[in-house]
Amino acid sequence: MKKIPKSRIKNLVRELEKNYDIIAPVRTGERVFFKELGPDDEVYLKSNPTNSPKEFFLPYSEVLFEFKKTNDEFELKPNLESRERILFGIRPCDVHSLLLLDLISGGEFEDPYYKEKREKTTLVSFSCLEPMDGCFCTSFGTGPSLKDGADLLLTDIGDYYLAEPFTRKGEKIIKSKLFENATKRDKKIKDERIKKAEEKIQKLDLEKIPEKLASLFDDKLWDELSKRCISCAICTYLCPTCYCFDVIDEGKMFTVDGKRIRCWDTCMFPSFTRLAGGENPRATKKERLRQRIYHKFKYIPDRYEKFGCVGCGRCVRYCPAGIDIMEIISQIK
Repeated sequence: MKKIPKSRIKNLVRELEKNYDIIAPVRTGERVFFKELGPDDEVYLKSNPTNSPKEFFLPYSEVLFEFKKTNDEFELKPNLESRERILFGIRPCDVHSLLLLDLISGGEFEDPYYKEKREKTTLVSFSCLEPMDGCFCTSFGTGPSLKDGADLLLTDIGDYYLAEPFTRKGEKIIKSKLFENATKRDKKIKDERIKKAEEKIQKLDLEKIPEKLASLFDDKLWDELSKRCISCAICTYLCPTCYCFDVIDEGKMFTVDGKRIRCWDTCMFPSFTRLAGGENPRATKKERLRQRIYHKFKYIPDRYEKFGCVGCGRCVRYCPAGIDIMEIISQIK
């Protein structure tokens, strides 16, 4: 176990940039966003970014492969190249979200594009000592800190960050001369601060929520809940565990050459489930909002025995209509 003075964090980032691309929180105006660091960017660690880190593993839009037809043969050129990189400043809730995406993108139908980016990314996580409005991560068995999922965990203990590596990737980082040996007192300070942070976070009772949803599919509750929704989909675009997508083939005129592109989509848009003949099984806001809640708290738990929400609070903080997923869960209870 090591520690690093806060004054050396900038030096650590610059040192890591020699061998990695760095993705980190950067303050832009009044917002904080995860972005790939440029030469003039400063890392900002005081709050969780507005956007989630999923866009660096499942990009807004990415070319899956290029295709070209020569005579009667198709040639495919997969787009699987990526550089080693570090996601610096990721909070425990977002680490938890990546563990869930690992389950969804793995298994029998593994997503090689996601896997390539995931394997080449080192996660340097920061404990959340000042939870933001709308956070409810402790409801899902996680919290403001973690014991696995990240490669290295840094926790603010005053003038220093306590550094706890969980993998060889994390151990490699703390070999830097910028780190110092930590003490038992440093660990005690960390534990005390984490406990205080946990006490600030609202915790929901999620017991038997999937079972209760099983009997509420046709309930009038969904009519009432959906009245405020404006179908902007900001909840799903900012959510670290939403992964709906569309696929299009973009070709060149007068040839059979082109590329296949995967881009974000959302179950909150009416076009997402519109069929070729014009029928739509989720034509109304009621059906679409219900689908989002069932996906997070019924369908994913049934399949993976984990909730599809990590309690990051982004959908609560940024919904322009003030829809609060915590209130919805309370009404379901």
